[in-house]
Amino acid sequence: MPQINPQNLSPHMRSSRVRYDDPANEWKLDVTLGLRVAPKFMVMAFSSNTFADGKGRGIFAQDFRYHNLFLTGAYDLTDRITIQAGVMGTVAGVNALRERGGTVGLWYKF
Repeated sequence: MPQINPQNLSPHMRSSRVRYDDPANEWKLDVTLGLRVAPKFMVMAFSSNTFADGKGRGIFAQDFRYHNLFLTGAYDLTDRITIQAGVMGTVAGVNALRERGGTVGLWYKF
């Protein structure tokens, strides 16, 4: 049975992106949760959320928001090298692209 380790939970919030042209400013909120289910394998869920801070100008004069979810697994090849693979997709949004795809990663621990 996997044990939940507080070190595997990593919530964070990024500040807004300020723009000086036509697109609206954005607020972002990203949350990551990882759970080591075996000594060398971790499953992770990552939620990426973007919210418009009002409306922009010109062709950007629409409110928008989108919520993407990533589900991945990471396997420790060695003590320093980990590979990661998974899928992602847009789960909700307003005036948002419907993104779907795969993701891969290579981690190197210093």
